[in-house]
Order: sequence, then C-alpha cells, then structure tokens
Amino acid sequence: MKRYFYGKILILAVCAVLGACAPRTGKVNSSANNMTMRDAMEAYARGDCAGSVQLFSALAASGTPDALNGLGMAQLQCGRPTQAIESFKQAVAIAPASSDLHSNLGIAYFEAGDYRAAGREFDTALRSDPANPEALLGKAGVLLERGEPDKALAVLKQLPPDTRQAPAVLFDRALALYKLGIFDDAESLLRECVARGENGAPVYNALAITLLGRKKYSEGLEFINLAISAEPMDAIYYYNRGNLRRAMKEFPKAIADYGKAIAYSPKFAEAFVNRGDLLYQQHRQKEGCKDLEEACRLGQCERLESFREMGRCLTGIWE
Repeated sequence: MKRYFYGKILILAVCAVLGACAPRTGKVNSSANNMTMRDAMEAYARGDCAGSVQLFSALAASGTPDALNGLGMAQLQCGRPTQAIESFKQAVAIAPASSDLHSNLGIAYFEAGDYRAAGREFDTALRSDPANPEALLGKAGVLLERGEPDKALAVLKQLPPDTRQAPAVLFDRALALYKLGIFDDAESLLRECVARGENGAPVYNALAITLLGRKKYSEGLEFINLAISAEPMDAIYYYNRGNLRRAMKEFPKAIADYGKAIAYSPKFAEAFVNRGDLLYQQHRQKEGCKDLEEACRLGQCERLESFREMGRCLTGIWE
C-alpha cells in the first residue's frame, strides 16, 4: 500500500499551538495584538487559508514565535509546506526549546515529503516532551513511510490515553495493521473513524482498500465511490477503484478507471502497468505493450521485462 492510502495523517498536529487541541503546558506566549490574533485563528478554524495567511503574515512581522507558528499552520492549510517550513524554522530559531514548534516543523517537512528531516524534528520534540502527542503521531507516520509498521504501532502505544481514540490515531493504527496483513482489525478501526465523524476521502479510500484485502469487493466499491465523490480529481482513487473492479472481473470498467487515473496524473507508472496488463489480456496487445513501455520509461519496468522474457512486447513488433 502506498502513501496515498492515508493521505492526510497528523490531523491533530496543526492545532496544537493555537489552542484548538487540549491546553498543554509549555506553550509559547503571545505578545501580538489579541484581536488580530483572534481573527487569524478564526479564519484558520473556518478553513479560510488565504485569509488566515494574510492575517498571520501581518502578525509575523513582529517576529513573535506564536505568530510565525500560526503563519506556518495557515500555509500548511493552504497546501504550501515549503513556505511553512521557513515560517516554522524562524519560530524554532526564536524558541528552540519548544517541543510544539519542533513538532509542527516536523509536520511541514512530512507534508513536503522530506521524511528524514521530519523524523529529526519529531525526535527533537520528544526529547523536550516525551508525551507530546503530535510528535508521537508524527514519528509513527515517518515509521510507516519507512515500511516499519510494527515500530509505528509501538510508538502509537506511547500516546497519552486521552488521545488514543482520536480519528488520526485510529487511522494510523489501521494503516499499520493493514501493512502487517491484519485486515480485520484495520477495517474495524477505519469503521470507528467513520463513526466518529472522520468521513473524508482518505478514510473512505483506506476502508475501500482494506475491504479489497478482505475480498469484500462490492462494499469496497461503495466506499471508493464516496472517496471519488468527495475528491473527484485525485488520481489514486480512480486507480484504487480500478483495482477493485479488476478483482471483481469488471475488466472494461477497470481499464477505464486506470485511464482516468492517468488523465489526472500522467506520470502514474502503476496505472500504466495495470492498464497495460489488462489491455493485453483483453486481446489489445499493441495498446497493452505501449502502456507497459510507458510505465518502464517512468521507472516501472518489471512487468514489461517479464513479458519480454515470455516473447511478448518485443521491441519493434508493433511498429
């Protein structure tokens, strides 16, 4: 299972310093204008990322770590992790002992795909505060990215009791269990996420793929359709629906879904592999081989090489 499985993990983390999570000791004190800070926080809370970035940018000119942290959080909300990294780094430079700031910097690195730097910041946060739930959740996410689900579960067990049933934690536990092949428990946790109101596309997608692992194809199709309805331009959801339809032997529909995945993500090598494989099986050999060749150009050559070992898709045969 790829990173797309869980998408937006660390849901708890970005709320810590602004107080949207439970209050904790050791927070950075604000010296910014209270009214402007309140406006910025309210804009962030209602999802107005552009408005919160504008307001926090004005506050950040004062150079206070809480304003810089708020700006970084707003930038993350707007999908700008590289900018958020710079804001959090400035905040950390002013308040290097803050566990929460290091944790939020780790989140920004995680969202930017720099898992090594993210892990470093989460470890720094945990040295200051071993019970920091955001840093523990973040470290578990890094371990999942590294393919170490057993270690991720061990870290999640260290979370304070009042955070263990949060949807983000249930989500990561489900991912770890899925990676360990414990599909039934993963399904139960994801259903609990849904029951607790975590009804976004990443959870629907995760549940669909877990149901695929349990061979509950029809129910999995229902959830992946919900994911697509919520985020209709995300290539991975069409790819996963293609996988479900392939398992259901609905091959023409699976081919169409892989095509949609490629349309939204033209360098999606795995989608080319799966579509090419199915096209070949459906006696559309020329199209199938072209897809497998394109996948190889994108770095996925294993299937093409196995075909060629069997005398298929040989160079020039389709010219």
